Amino acid sequence: ALVLVIDHSGSMAGLKLQMCKSAAIAAVRLLSEKDLVGVIAFDTAPEWLVPMTPATDKAAITAQIRTLGGGGGTDMYPAMVAAAEALQGTDTSIRHVILLTDGRTAGADCRPVAQQMAEQNIIVSTVAVGDDADFALLQTIAGLTRGRFYPVLDPTRLPQIFVKEAQVVRRALIYEETFTPQLVYALSDIVRGVSAVPPLDGYVLTGPKGGFSQILFASEQGDPILASCQAGLGRCVAFTSSIDSRWAARWLAWSGYDRFWEQAVRWVGKPAQPTDCEVFVDVQDRDISVIIEAADTQGRSIPLAQIEAQVIGPDMAIDPLPLTQTGPGQYQGRFTAQQPGSYVVNLRYRKVGADETIQTVQSPVTVPFAPEFRDLRDNAPLLEEIARITDGRVLELGTEADLFDPTGLKFPQTLLPLTSWLMRLWIALFLADVAMRRIAFDWIAAQRRVATWWRARRVKTTGDATLERLKRTRVTVQQRFKKRSGTRFEASESDLQGSSALPETDVGRPPKPERKPPPAVKTTGEQETSHIQQLLKAKRGALHRDGREKDENQT
Repeated sequence: ALVLVIDHSGSMAGLKLQMCKSAAIAAVRLLSEKDLVGVIAFDTAPEWLVPMTPATDKAAITAQIRTLGGGGGTDMYPAMVAAAEALQGTDTSIRHVILLTDGRTAGADCRPVAQQMAEQNIIVSTVAVGDDADFALLQTIAGLTRGRFYPVLDPTRLPQIFVKEAQVVRRALIYEETFTPQLVYALSDIVRGVSAVPPLDGYVLTGPKGGFSQILFASEQGDPILASCQAGLGRCVAFTSSIDSRWAARWLAWSGYDRFWEQAVRWVGKPAQPTDCEVFVDVQDRDISVIIEAADTQGRSIPLAQIEAQVIGPDMAIDPLPLTQTGPGQYQGRFTAQQPGSYVVNLRYRKVGADETIQTVQSPVTVPFAPEFRDLRDNAPLLEEIARITDGRVLELGTEADLFDPTGLKFPQTLLPLTSWLMRLWIALFLADVAMRRIAFDWIAAQRRVATWWRARRVKTTGDATLERLKRTRVTVQQRFKKRSGTRFEASESDLQGSSALPETDVGRPPKPERKPPPAVKTTGEQETSHIQQLLKAKRGALHRDGREKDENQT
């Protein structure tokens, strides 16, 4: 019997509701005519779209589901009560509820109803739609009723989930028909020498576990009949049929019955360890040392023709273990455990001699967690002592305290030692004191030397300034001579007489006196050797010429 409880409130409108209807229709189509189905839609109140009925007229049932619309609030409690009451009145081996909602209910707590449904063997699988769903509530309901919880962020996955749940409901958990198990894996020691087995009359429906489990026999539908698995350091064998006359009557008369179960029991039990090879393990933190000694009962070393070792980790990863021979019949290896847990050192060896049988030895190794994980309580006194010594604070977990608030904290101070600086100053003063006492210094002679040097420097600076000033004067005079140099035109008498266009203002004006050449500068006949004297003479000549020109202009 299957009841679909669908939330069609306002928060489920749109694409969510469309996918919900499609998923419900797909689940109904998978049911057989002997199955019962009911559909409840709820918002603030539950409504039976399809009352509990056999799934014979699937077209009418799907038509009723398509009429479902969205709107209203959410109250999940009355819908779960209605589904539980409807399933109580059915006489079926499997009673299943698929609850599809976002879980944001405003009614009463649904956990007591889920507990009552669990007591009545009603399984409730919950489907949480949307990232804002109440995942905690829906997961709790599924856990109380031994159902499955599906968080769905993508509404397009809803049809797959409904189909999966409907397939679980429609199949009986017990299959009672005659069939012949099919051999799937023939390399296991359990089925060594067994190629075919007699038929069985039934089995319990199971599924493959996956991982390291290995299916040895399967039914015609592919359901496991015999499977084996490595569980930690142990082994496990699962047989889904019976070993008595109910389903295995033909097996009791089978000649290989005793041999088959003897091999299964021997494989699942602890294998016998050979006594001629011992494995010693030393664990130091994460470094594991493996020491192997091959010796007989009298303590004599046994030569080995072949020896191999491998390490199986907690994650079932297999890594080879290199071995080094350290003496007659003695070998040593070392490996580092990447994580805490249980490890198995698997040793394969073959002794020298006529017997070529390869023997195996297993030795478990346990790498514990760090010592701090042994004590599950916090060391509050130590933390308080650290805070007191460092003038810090103790903050409770979850408090919204400002970790960077400097109020009440004492900032550290770093002191700089002055010993080295004082030693250097003392050495300097000591040397100065010795110099003052032992070195005679003539202060008067030093003062005279400084004064002489200062006067010489001033004379040199004054002479250089005068020379520079005379050089600049010379350059100025030369530039003036260049400007005045050139040919001066003077008219002759014939030119004056032949001219008939003299202006009236020129008649009667006295002629300009002739310009007399400047008097020649008398020379003493002695060649002037001083450059400064030449410059002074040139300056006086230039001043004399400037004065004559000024007089002529005034005239």
